Amino acid sequence: MRIAIRGILAGLAWIGLLVGGNALAQQADTIEYDGPTSLSESKTSGPADLEPIPDGEPEPGILPGESIVYEGGQFVNRGSIYPDGGACDAGPCCAVCGGGACCPANWYFETGVRVITHSKPSGRHLTTAFRRGFLLSDAGDDNVVVGNGFSSAGAVLNTRDLGLDVAAGWTIKLGRYLGRDTDNRDQFLEFEYWGMNRWRDQLTVNGILQPLYNTQIVYTPSAQLSSNFPILQSYTGNLQSPFISVDESLNNGTATLPQQALNDAFNGAIQHDTIYVARMNNFELNARIVPRSRGDRLVMHKGRWRRECQPGHYWSYLFGLRVLTLEESFRYSSRAPRFDASYTPEIPDPIPDPFDPDAYTLGAPVQTADNRGHYFTRTHNDLLGLQFGVDCTFRRCKWDMGVKAKVGPYINFSDMIREISVYNEDIDTNGVRTVTSNFTDTGSARRDVAALIGEVGLHGSYKIHPNLIMRGSYDFLWMTGLALAPEQLIFVPVPANKVNNNGNVYSHGLSLTMECSW
Repeated sequence: MRIAIRGILAGLAWIGLLVGGNALAQQADTIEYDGPTSLSESKTSGPADLEPIPDGEPEPGILPGESIVYEGGQFVNRGSIYPDGGACDAGPCCAVCGGGACCPANWYFETGVRVITHSKPSGRHLTTAFRRGFLLSDAGDDNVVVGNGFSSAGAVLNTRDLGLDVAAGWTIKLGRYLGRDTDNRDQFLEFEYWGMNRWRDQLTVNGILQPLYNTQIVYTPSAQLSSNFPILQSYTGNLQSPFISVDESLNNGTATLPQQALNDAFNGAIQHDTIYVARMNNFELNARIVPRSRGDRLVMHKGRWRRECQPGHYWSYLFGLRVLTLEESFRYSSRAPRFDASYTPEIPDPIPDPFDPDAYTLGAPVQTADNRGHYFTRTHNDLLGLQFGVDCTFRRCKWDMGVKAKVGPYINFSDMIREISVYNEDIDTNGVRTVTSNFTDTGSARRDVAALIGEVGLHGSYKIHPNLIMRGSYDFLWMTGLALAPEQLIFVPVPANKVNNNGNVYSHGLSLTMECSW
């Protein structure tokens, strides 16, 4: 799908640029001007109600197509003698900036850098830190049994803890002047690309070792007085995942694969690690319409008339095709080793910051198991649709500033890939490892849904040369109907293969570019 979309964009761009421009440019008919080119030639040829120019009065130059007369003791611009309202095909450009209403560039190329943000996904609980102790239950005749007790130290990891911040990318725009239509509007065809923005964030939570007690022994009153009471079974980490723990499951501690393997790999962990990566690319092919609302003005400069841009507010409109791609991946990893009961670690109180990797010292315990789990999701979003936009600009010859907006309905061709893998090993006293669980569950799904893209921005530019413009803008982008990688997490042994398209992304950032025209 993505290859087909890019092929369509490339074909439409070249057809419009190479064929449409030459055809539409012929719509603007030229008018030959054979009138006077100086005031000396028009002193006696003007209307009878105009005053003659006194002898010795300096004569400013007259531009082809302009009617300049001497009236009321000063030079007055009576406007263009052309019926279309301006000498747009024969007259010169602005003497200050080289632009103007009558001098649109035939081609223009803009390139620069675009630095934007990526909003956080919706919250998904990932890790909770527990403190483990023991509970005593009456077994009759003053005998007791020991149960493992848990007290929560709070959630320590959430998908919203990962901040993608900002990422720099590249932006280009290629424009072609197509001509002027019968409504006196300039028409342009533009191809725009921005992208190569890549965000990445990683967050690791470290836990501590805590005791796990043997719950199968019945302790007599004398055994309860022993220094070994209660008897330790092993040491495990204090980090728990949303996967249901065997000790807390509804089937009273019994579980079958893959539930048992998921519990061993993701619960009782000493480390949970997350990595979030996102990439974005944008392609646009737009037709821009710029009405000629007012012509240039004539300004007396050192005894001569010259053409200058007319300051004020100007509007332009666009419509076209837009393709935006967003690719994301998310990995949630766990390390949950088990240690022999002969090791007695010092459990700090209070529990240190779980994000501080230097806060824990495991010493040299005897490891009896090595359990690892990975939960990986990847999503693709290909948004295709039509967009409409408007631009209001306040212009002052060499510089301008304004506001712009674009919006459009889209179809999001989205897909999702999910993989859960577990690798658990037991380790004997000789260090020999035996694999107890090794499985991978994968799934994928596709879904096409309606989406929306809205964009607003503030922009400005400064013309440093008639053919070179420095531009800057700050843009706000909002997208709905997206499949975000962290929002595909489902913490059950065999998740359903479906795409969650309830994600929204809000981005904003700065663009700095240079434009060259010819």
